[in-house]
Amino acid sequence: YVSFPMVMLAKSLKMVPIMLMGKFMNNSSYESYEYICAATVGFGLYLFLDSSEHIDFRENVFGNPENVTGAMCGVVLLGFFLFFDSFTGQWQSRMFQLNKSMSPLQMMCIMNAFSAVFSFITLVHQEQLAKSLLFVYDHPTMMLHLLVFILVSTVGQLFIFYTVKSFGAVVFAIIMSLRILFSTLLSCVVYAHPIQELGLLGIIIVFGANAYRIKMKLKGQPLIRWKEESEHSGQIFKEWHEHLDI
Repeated sequence: YVSFPMVMLAKSLKMVPIMLMGKFMNNSSYESYEYICAATVGFGLYLFLDSSEHIDFRENVFGNPENVTGAMCGVVLLGFFLFFDSFTGQWQSRMFQLNKSMSPLQMMCIMNAFSAVFSFITLVHQEQLAKSLLFVYDHPTMMLHLLVFILVSTVGQLFIFYTVKSFGAVVFAIIMSLRILFSTLLSCVVYAHPIQELGLLGIIIVFGANAYRIKMKLKGQPLIRWKEESEHSGQIFKEWHEHLDI
């Protein structure tokens, strides 16, 4: 529905719904520079969206299928993703506050178990379970790909927890911002996504605002926080949902 660079830039806007959800659910307070950065990211995203995605807001998905790109539907789906993802992070933080003995690994197990059950129910309800299993049966190499994906995803999540817990949230934010930047640029080069001048300016504004926000969060503290200064479990999940783009 929308290009990969658009998805990456939209996920950079996660700070906006996270701040709103945090204010609503946990009465959290934020620094003035965070509101400024959020507004700047939104402006940069608008520039990219307007110049590179060619979305006509007067167009609906029930028109001529040959003229409808589905980009508007993609934007709506991204909006739903940002809303529910921001809710998840804030709700997890509240669970850690209410259950002091809960560990990050226990939370990860609970979340993954719920996702598996929810996906199973969805497949059954939409009558896609048998088709999915038949596809895997007809393509045995699919099992190898699934196992590799599961292994890499699990190890990746463990590295995320270790990074935030051992080196602090700022280091993790820097790593994820650089990852999003390089993924966006690589996608533009490899798949030849057409980026106009205003779209390029939007990319620069988005990542410039994120870099400034990281700089302000780093103010008055060392870049690397070692293990004895480890983060609380709730903080780990807060930073995970705020910066992770998966």
